[in-house]
Amino acid sequence: MEHGALQKESELAWLLHRYTTVVSGLGVLEIGSAGSGTLWAWTTLSPSSPVVSIDLPYKEYPELGPHLSLYDRFDWWHFPPGVRWIGEDSHSTAAKRLLDSIHPELFDLVFIDGDHSYAGAKLDFEDYRDRVRPGGLLAMHDIAPHSTDKLCFVHDFWRDEVVPNYETEEFIESPADWGGIGIVAL
Repeated sequence: MEHGALQKESELAWLLHRYTTVVSGLGVLEIGSAGSGTLWAWTTLSPSSPVVSIDLPYKEYPELGPHLSLYDRFDWWHFPPGVRWIGEDSHSTAAKRLLDSIHPELFDLVFIDGDHSYAGAKLDFEDYRDRVRPGGLLAMHDIAPHSTDKLCFVHDFWRDEVVPNYETEEFIESPADWGGIGIVAL
């Protein structure tokens, strides 16, 4: 997808539309930015709102090339000054401390697309759901079962622990062999 987004185009369009319905200027926290296409989208939709990304400092993304950090791509896209990057594991104390120091406020949207293990998705959900303002949204990518990626278990966490306990919305493009975006209204 243009600008490096790693979501299905129709699913991302749905999420972007939902984001525009809750924008209040508090911005977006994104856990896992990979191609940084969604960061570009948040800044385009709400250029004066802060955007914070928490992602591993270096990671291998086959579709982007080895060991390319999000920071390395910033100059290329000339992100506005409101974009901040925390190059840490989202589960780490260091990431949470840095987030508290650069943006102690709540966000309009928290978008989780980081660790795709069951435990990792659960930790990100539990650690960052309280960073959403009342009336804001928490969104998760990869809520559909993945037919090819056998290491993605976000869908199990979504189905077992989120859907039974929260008011949710989903958009999963057919064929539902990967992707899917779920939203929790908080």
